[in-house]
Amino acid sequence: MLFTVSTIKDSLENVTFFVGANLAAGVDHMVVMLDAPQDAGQPEVAAALDEHPHVTCIRTTRRDWWGGDRPANLNTRQRTNANWVRSVLEPLRWAEWLFHVDGDEVACLDRDALAAVPASADAVWLAP
Repeated sequence: MLFTVSTIKDSLENVTFFVGANLAAGVDHMVVMLDAPQDAGQPEVAAALDEHPHVTCIRTTRRDWWGGDRPANLNTRQRTNANWVRSVLEPLRWAEWLFHVDGDEVACLDRDALAAVPASADAVWLAP
């Protein structure tokens, strides 16, 4: 299975498009980390994501997720979230690839090209 992980804060309309476009482009399952789940509009985004069978929505609250010490830098939060998902998926043989995708990006995946990557490769680069 091909997974993505994203740390986002956006409107329901944009998140709906983001999820639909990535799934249509070949992603099997998306892990969406809501960066500010208690901000205006985000509970509605969370509810919609919770209903989607190909999305796991994780609310990264300041207290529960970050233990009261939320990093100020977005890149740090993204890297931490992506590494957490990577560590969860790593022992699962059926989890073939995990791609970090920003909330305004679509991962256009070529399954044949990915299948040709040697098993020894830890990472691939997707062209923008």
